[in-house]
Amino acid sequence: MLAALTEERAEKRNLMTQFQAMQAQLSELNPIREELTKRQQEATAKAEQEAFEANPAEYLRKQQEALAQRMDAYRQQQDQVSWQQQQLQQFHQSVSMEATEYSKRVTDYPDAFGYVRDRRMAEYAVLGVPPEQAQSLFDQESWGLAVQARQHGKSAPEMVMELAKLWGYQQKTGTTTAGNVTNISDKIKRVEAGMKASATLSGGLPTESSVLKKVEAMSDAEFDEFWDKEVTPEKGF
Repeated sequence: MLAALTEERAEKRNLMTQFQAMQAQLSELNPIREELTKRQQEATAKAEQEAFEANPAEYLRKQQEALAQRMDAYRQQQDQVSWQQQQLQQFHQSVSMEATEYSKRVTDYPDAFGYVRDRRMAEYAVLGVPPEQAQSLFDQESWGLAVQARQHGKSAPEMVMELAKLWGYQQKTGTTTAGNVTNISDKIKRVEAGMKASATLSGGLPTESSVLKKVEAMSDAEFDEFWDKEVTPEKGF
């Protein structure tokens, strides 16, 4: 062990010596590099001066062309940045509208979102992330989740609710409105209301028993689609 430690210390001293030697060489090269840079700048300035004296009009024309190209490149870059900002703003607005509309149908969505946020902030605290930095990270995660939701054909609020439930959130009873009815008796009442509304509009209806049997066999998604397409106050069945 003593021999190994001695060898390691000797190797470190050797590396340190090499490092110091390289630093010394770089220090000697710095004046040379500065001199070369200075000469290159002088040569460029001299070449431009000669080009101007030889043909001032042509020299100025080329300078204007070069300036115009740089301006075009700058404008294109600014246009790209502006377009990206507009796209980001539109995305943020659409996600906010999704959350507003979703909250009208699922009234405890703010609670679910707060549940997800509190859990993430607690995790950041365990990891030693300062609160202000944790909030910034959570905001970035939120928009990233919204992007992933779009890629999977979902809305951001739907994915937040799924995540909250996965992490143990217990959705409160009575927080889902008629836009997402799950009780079969409520479904039947809605169908009956649609049948009565359509009686004075269409004059001809399927039998009540056949409609109810059809509804009872439907899944929630099938019934919502059935109601939106077939049973409305405006057109009935």
